[in-house]
Order: sequence, then C-alpha cells, then structure tokens
Amino acid sequence: MTRDQTLALWADCEAARKAAREVAIAAGTDEEAAYDRGHEAAKARWAEWNTVATTGSTAGETAEQRLKADFRGYQFTDAADFRGFAWPGEADVSDYEPADGGRGQPTRFKKVARFDGATFAGDARFDGATFTGDAWFVGATFRGNTFFDNASFRKAAIFRAILAERAFSLANVTFNRLPDFIQAHFAESPDLDATHVHPEGVEIGGFWKSLGGQNLNTVNANVASKYRALKRMAIQAHDNDLELAFSAGELRGRRRAQDFPWPDLSRLFRRWLVDEVVDEDGKKQDWRVYVWSFLPAPAGSKFQPREMVWPGAARFWLGGLYGLLSDYGRSIVRPILWWVVKTVLFWGLYLAAHMASHDAAAGRAALTEEAPYGFTFWQWLGAAWNWGRARVDHSSVSPPFPDLQCLAGPHLRDPIWDAFSLAVRKGLLSLTPDQAEVTNQIYSCLYGMDRLAVDGQALLQPQPIVPHWVGFLSVIQMTGSAVLLFLLLLAIRNMFKIK
Repeated sequence: MTRDQTLALWADCEAARKAAREVAIAAGTDEEAAYDRGHEAAKARWAEWNTVATTGSTAGETAEQRLKADFRGYQFTDAADFRGFAWPGEADVSDYEPADGGRGQPTRFKKVARFDGATFAGDARFDGATFTGDAWFVGATFRGNTFFDNASFRKAAIFRAILAERAFSLANVTFNRLPDFIQAHFAESPDLDATHVHPEGVEIGGFWKSLGGQNLNTVNANVASKYRALKRMAIQAHDNDLELAFSAGELRGRRRAQDFPWPDLSRLFRRWLVDEVVDEDGKKQDWRVYVWSFLPAPAGSKFQPREMVWPGAARFWLGGLYGLLSDYGRSIVRPILWWVVKTVLFWGLYLAAHMASHDAAAGRAALTEEAPYGFTFWQWLGAAWNWGRARVDHSSVSPPFPDLQCLAGPHLRDPIWDAFSLAVRKGLLSLTPDQAEVTNQIYSCLYGMDRLAVDGQALLQPQPIVPHWVGFLSVIQMTGSAVLLFLLLLAIRNMFKIK
C-alpha cells in the first residue's frame, strides 16, 4: 500500500473500533470490556486487508508494494493500539521525506503505543520514531530485519519476551527510562552502537538516598533484572563498554531491593502459628507468637519462613566503594586521583610524625643539640603557604620558609622531600629500586638513628628508628594503594578489552 492507502486503512480501523465500543457501551458492557470489543473490531478490519493483500493481486503493483504498510511521518495523536495485528509485509514507521525534497518529519506516537503480540512478517522500520508515551512490544515477533535507529523513547519501553529472527538494530536509540528486554530472544546479535540509556533519577535511587529510610522497592523492584537482560544483549553484541555500564546499573539497581545497608532486627524473630479457632461469626482466628528466629522449628509446626537479617550487606557497601573509587571498573582517572590524594595525605602524616619525633628528641640533650621546632604541622603548612603566596605575588617582604632538619643521616637530605618520597614509595608498594638502602636513609632523616646499646653491647651499626604508629600508617597506606592499583589495572584491562 501507499502511504495514503495505509492511513485510510488505519482510519477505517479506528472507525470500526469506535463504533463497536459505542455499541458495547450502549448494551451495558463495562468500559474495559467495551474497549476490548472495539479493539477486536479494529483488528478484524486490519485482518480483512491482510487477507486480500496476501491472496489477491493488483495490476501494476508488486507483492512487496501490496503487502507494505506505510506510516512514515504519521502523527498518532491518540493511543495507537496494534495489539495482535499481523503485518504481512514491510512495516515502515520511519521518518517521512516528501518527494518534493521538503522538510521531513519523524513518526510520533504522542500517547501510548501498543504492539503486544504483533507479528511483523517483513522488515520493520521504526527509524527516527518518537515514542512520547509508553511503548509496548511484549511478545511481538519480528521475522524480518528490524530497525529502531535514532528512535527516541521518552517513557517506558517494554520489549519483554520478543522474538527477533533476523537483524535487530538499536543504533543511536535514546531511552529516557530503563527499557525492559527481559526474556527477549535474538537470533542475531543486536546492534547497540551508540545506544543511550538514561534511567538516573527515574528508577534508581542514588547511593546516599538509598542509605535513608526511603522505600525504593516500588521503583527498584525489577531494575536489576532489566539491567541483567541488557547486559546479556551487550554480551551477545560483543559491546564491552555497554556490558560494563549495565553491570554497574545492575549493582545500583539492587540497592534497597535485594541489598540493604542496615540490618532488619525484626527478622531476628518469626511468627509461630500456635492454634486456629473459629469465632461466633464463623471467621477463622489464629494465635501467633514470636520466637527467636534461629530456634529449630518443632515437627509439624507452622512457622513463618526464616529470612536473612541483613541481606546483601557486603555487596551494598563494597559496591558503593567500588563505584566511588573506580566508577565500577570503568574509570582510569579516578584510581589515579584517589592515589594522589592518599599519597599527599600520608605525606602530611609522615611529616607530622617527623616533627613529633624531632621535638621529642630535642628534649633529650644527650641525643641532639637541635632546638624544638616550636610549631605544629598545620602551623608549618600555613607558614609554607604564606611563603609560597609571597613568592608568587613578588612581594618585597617575603616571610622566611620554615625549614626542617634531619634527625640523623646525610646532611644533604631534606625531611620535606623524604616524607614525600616515603609516601610515594609506600604508595607504589615499595617497588622502587635500591629500596632497603634508600628507605633506611629516609627513616634516619625523619625519625633518627638508634644509638643505644643492646644487652650492654654497643651497636656496631646504628639502625634507623621507625615509630610504631608510622609502621601502622605504612600498612594502611600500602593496603589502600594495592586496592587502587588493582582498580587502575582493571580499568585499563576493561578499556582495551584485554582478556
């Protein structure tokens, strides 16, 4: 059919729908049943054309032209209900480009579009179509090639349990809500190039919101399942980037639905049906008591099923940390930035420990002739900031830089750079060359040398002092650095698809 013939047929279907619905309402049928009768009338009118187009022939018209339904550029102002319709040939619902070269327009479904159970025997083209309302394709069968390229779904897009027997393209499609492809089957790998899924703020509660008391089950109930279906499609399409994105969405979607941040203490107890009685009105009453959840159930007793007190706790918190540190294994920049921040933090801690060790040693005249610094780490940092700002402003009156002195070791060493070098070495898990020798010099400069005798015997070679809490800080830094370096390598592996 031509476009005009197709639109005329659709007008006949809508007229048959309206007439059958009015007759049903006049006969006292309820609104829902009347709508169903109207739909069956529209479906029957479409089937009449289907039968004629399939079995008949028209002079000067090929079978392909005769079986085609052309809705290009049509504006569906009311609900478009094609449930159960059989499309015998090509279904063209794509952009309309006038023959005179004028400006084209996309097909728009301004309200709900229903294609549940429809069968598309030929190619189905929805290129550039805009679905302003919900789009339903539940159980639809696509026997030919299917194209949704550049289509836009403003609300729900439900493709649950569809069957696509040939190519299925979603290239450059935009979903403003999380689409539902649960149990969808594709004979060929779907094309997901530049597919955009933007469900944030619609179905998924953010991490901080999920910590509160909001019940996100109403919006998160099927989010993880929907993301799992999308991830399966991405795996089938060998699209590694979308696979990672959908895996991240699956973790987020489980929050407050299957994974919870806090334990539910009420689940420590469960109900036990003790007795059942029938009151005077014939209503069944039962007596229930609450017992400790971990007690074994007596034989033959009716217990409420045991539930986990804190389901998905580890996945909730570790998943949030995974997203914060590396965007779920997709970011190379985040682990590096966190590593830099952590290294600077521990540089300050090691330097503060040096100041404390220096002032403590200065009080022991037998060990050092140095005077105490007389300032804390934060005071030193403020003085260093003022000195640097004066240098940048080219001020004629520049405050002196607050120098620090080594407690022991080579006089050419600087505690500021030694503290930074120690933080970098620990941040790199001590994988630098000349590790033992250089590290001993750093510890000697920062915290001094142990010159005391052991068991009455003088030490032949003094050993560098490592304060207990500096050693503890080193363990914490190296553990955190190991995690960040692992996440960095994981992101590199994911980016370059290294198997």
